[in-house]
Formats: sequence, structure tokens, C-alpha cells
Amino acid sequence: MCQKMRYRQLVEDLFPLLQLPLTSENADQFGRSLSPTPQIHFDQRIFLILPLEYCDYKQCLLIYEHSVAMVAHRSSTILKKILAHHHHFDQTVYKETINLLLTEHSSTRHYKTPIANSEYSLFPLTNAQHPETIWLNPASVLDITTRPYETIVRLFNNITFRSPIESRSLKNNMYISFLTHGIMKRDLTATIVQEDMSLYEYLDLPYSEPIVKVIGDMNYADIPSRRGKLMDYYIAVQLEYAEQLAEPQ
Repeated sequence: MCQKMRYRQLVEDLFPLLQLPLTSENADQFGRSLSPTPQIHFDQRIFLILPLEYCDYKQCLLIYEHSVAMVAHRSSTILKKILAHHHHFDQTVYKETINLLLTEHSSTRHYKTPIANSEYSLFPLTNAQHPETIWLNPASVLDITTRPYETIVRLFNNITFRSPIESRSLKNNMYISFLTHGIMKRDLTATIVQEDMSLYEYLDLPYSEPIVKVIGDMNYADIPSRRGKLMDYYIAVQLEYAEQLAEPQ
């Protein structure tokens, strides 16, 4: 089990990545978050999942819109719980389904498959299979600043962090993540809208220059595939996996 650390040690470990304003409020918040909790607040939008190296990535710092918590789960477990809680989806079947839908939009297979529900999405900044990978909500991005040899991302809650990938790759991944969010919202909510409704408005995104540039002039009709295909594909993939498991070894 990860050994409990003092506040100062935790901040020193986080500062190479996070640039947090040092205020008494933040200090108290981090002090409270030193005791890991298994609870994930599914009613709050997650801005950032930051796996913690000092405990072998078995715990993560969850940055919500208005709070921060240390959660006693690996990022892979957190992502599985998000899918299971909101839509009762199996992660393996979900990822294959989303890739099938995204390839209808582009023939390129996406190895950084976003995790999404009808409210928001998260995408991996690097290899999704690696436990140290940071997961980012593209709708939380207020600003992206490029400096020599580094890219700084500022979120709407004013937390900033150093991105391990450059600005262009970051924006490409945001684009795919917004499309995935669109697929989930279109197929899993009852809302019917006009085909020419802007994707920015449909996803109810906050305003920031990076978000507006990534969305561009896309509209509802640009969401890959068509309404109803998500569950059709999901059931087909689920049956295929079940048949594979049933085959004699």
C-alpha cells in the first residue's frame, strides 16, 4: 500500500508537472486529500486524471472542476468505473465500438481512444495502456501556451500543467475527443436537434480560444456515423467477444 506522505513532499513531487498557486486554501485542500479515498464523484465533471508516480501509479490525483481528491485507484480502474457508472459499458467492447464509429469518419484507427459519456470526455495524452498517462477533458482547456521545449495547458479552474505532447498533437486529440463525446450524447440522450446545429452549441462547451479553434465550423451532422449505430455496433462487438470466449481452447 502506498505510504502516506507529508504535504510538502507531495507538492514537491507534483510541482515538476503541476503549477499550482500556493494559497492557504490550496494547502488545506491538499492536506485533506492526503488520505486516499476509493470514492469517485460521478456527479462532478473530471478535468484531469493525474497518476501519481510516488506510489507506482496505484493512486491518482483527480482534478474536478471545483475540487481536488486523491483517489486510491489506478487510472485504468477510474476509467472503467466511469463507463460502468454512466452507461454500464464494458471498456474493451466500448473501445472497439468507438473505433469502428470513428473509422467511418476517417480510415485512421485511433490508438488514443477517448473515454466519454453523454456529459463529457477524457483522452490520454500519451499511450493509453501506460499507467503513468495523464487523461484530460478537452472541454476543460482554457489556454495552451507553447514555450521553448514545453507546452503549458491551463484549465478553466486555473490549474496549469506541462503537457508531454506538443500543441498540435494536443489539439488533434481534443478534436477526436469532442467527436466521441458527440457520438455518446447523440446516441444516449433523447435530444433531437437540427443537423446544422453547431457542435460547439450541441456539446454545450465553454468558450476558450483552443476549444473554438478545434471545433471550427463543425456541426451536429459531422458527428461520425448516424444515430442508433453506437448500440448496434456495441451489441455486435459484445457478441463477437462472447463467441470468441466460448470457443474451445
